[in-house]
Amino acid sequence: MKSTWKAEDGRVKLHYSDQDMDKKGGAHSKFVITKNFLSYIESIKNLDADVMLEVKDKEVSAIKCTYALKEDLAISERTKQWAKYKYSLMEKNYSYYKKCSSLVNSKVHMKEVYMYIDQCLQESFDEGNFVNTAEHVYGYIKDKVTIKERENYNDLLKSPAENKDKIKSLLKKLCKKYKAEYINNSYYFIY
Repeated sequence: MKSTWKAEDGRVKLHYSDQDMDKKGGAHSKFVITKNFLSYIESIKNLDADVMLEVKDKEVSAIKCTYALKEDLAISERTKQWAKYKYSLMEKNYSYYKKCSSLVNSKVHMKEVYMYIDQCLQESFDEGNFVNTAEHVYGYIKDKVTIKERENYNDLLKSPAENKDKIKSLLKKLCKKYKAEYINNSYYFIY
């Protein structure tokens, strides 16, 4: 490539992806692993290139990678990012939620916050944490839902491990229907 690429060809476009460890070789991960991405960027720092992300969550990882590369991110932006991730972390473990909240409000570089978020998002399903978070999310709409919607939610919640995708799908539908914008603008339904 180096011998055939000319200046008039424009900037080199490189594709970046992490392997989804739960799938066959070549399957893209759900999100970019911050630590891996930063190592990759360091390895190509002498190239004048654009990097395209190959990942399931597309724009979310693009925002994360952009902010992870910034030396100083305003506390308002850090807080906005945390608001988007917090229910996804709470779903994994409330202690992760608390620690990440502390990191966001500390002087730690945002890339460190994202590395911690990445670790948390890779944790296994925990029924108690899942139910606790689903109930928090449901709290945004519980006074608006119909009796039938409430019964459907409560029926699904009887077997959370079996119904986790259905529960989140129902919550997503209800949050959209009842305009629970704080949740709709979060990443809770992505992870």
